[in-house]
Amino acid sequence: MSELHLNQVKRLSTLLFVSLSLNACMGVALGYYFWVDRPPTPICEHKPLASNKAHPPETVPLEARVTLQAMKKLPIQDLKQKLLDSRIVENGYTVRDLSLAALSGFYLVDIEKALQKPLEEKWLTYGKEGETIIVYPDLKEEDYKQVLSYLENEKWPFKTHGLFKLLKSDKWNDDISLQNAFFLTPEFITFENLFSRYQVDRKDLLELILGADYGKLKAYHERHKAIHDLSEGERRLILLDYLNGASAQAAKILLKQDYEYALKKVDDNQAILILTLSRVKTPEAEKYAKAIITSPRSDRVRRIAVERLYEYAGNPLPAQFDLAEALKTYLPTTPSIPIKQNVAPVKPIKIAEVTAKTPKPSSKLPLKKEKIYIVQAKDSLPKVAKQFNVDVQSIKRMNGLESDVIKPGMALRIPLPQASVKPATKKSAI
Repeated sequence: MSELHLNQVKRLSTLLFVSLSLNACMGVALGYYFWVDRPPTPICEHKPLASNKAHPPETVPLEARVTLQAMKKLPIQDLKQKLLDSRIVENGYTVRDLSLAALSGFYLVDIEKALQKPLEEKWLTYGKEGETIIVYPDLKEEDYKQVLSYLENEKWPFKTHGLFKLLKSDKWNDDISLQNAFFLTPEFITFENLFSRYQVDRKDLLELILGADYGKLKAYHERHKAIHDLSEGERRLILLDYLNGASAQAAKILLKQDYEYALKKVDDNQAILILTLSRVKTPEAEKYAKAIITSPRSDRVRRIAVERLYEYAGNPLPAQFDLAEALKTYLPTTPSIPIKQNVAPVKPIKIAEVTAKTPKPSSKLPLKKEKIYIVQAKDSLPKVAKQFNVDVQSIKRMNGLESDVIKPGMALRIPLPQASVKPATKKSAI
């Protein structure tokens, strides 16, 4: 074979190799595009159906809006009678549609429990301030009759929030059947399970819950559904949350069920809240106050503990006192040397005199008229004093403050002017 032919064969072989290589690379690129980096095909997508609850509220037609505003003023008995009225108000909304919405939205009737099936919900906006209400579309004739029967046969046909509002009222709060209905709600059962280890009485838990707004209970229920936490830490977190809202029942449960934690682990502001909210003498409250005055906590906390011990004993508060004198009075067997070693000496401190009528010989010393205020981010002592119409020095004396400096989260005891003090009632605030 000539040399010319050999060169031609070599060139053809090289071109063939290059061509095959390019084809192989293009095949790999096309395969990657179609099988790996290809955007999803619209036909193959499976997106979850949007919930009706996520839809933005729609504006109610004018006539229907006027009807809803009128229904807001009607008693529940009148709304029940309208559940059989199928006349159209406007744009497909019937009288019974709006009546059912009013029963659920204004009176908190539990429509889902009445019908025992999933319901389509549609949020509607009405009123001048953008109030919203739920309408249940596509219900049948028998559904309205079932709701009417439920209302006539159930003594407490309300949602948990509705039962909560009734229990907060003076008219129904002592009704045992109402309490039992509330005890069967998912929200209360969740709350009770959190405190099962403490073995707290149901009525004590109920008093704790009613001491705050419904949003707090609902938030705990939603949190539990998400994390299912029944730990000791979760229970303490809940109790401290109620305590920071000035709940006397939270202080009582902490002292009775988790005494060591209340004594050693809470911060000074929370210790002050426990002492201040423990207005009624109990073995746990007295034990706590005595333990606080021998603890290495701040002078501000120990001063309030001493005040509580004087009040528990029914003794008038002295114009001046020191910690050593209080220890001699209420803890006579406590050695004085160790206390001097572990606790900084306290100078004699003036205490605001108790402004009250002279008690009868057999009565106890009246407690100071005061309330708890939690310092906010932009608060100053003069601002707080002006807000409650008291002078700065009164707040400083009551809280043992040596300066005007206060910090967010601090629990301040605010002395109430005598003119603003109302006679104590069963539901009076602390």
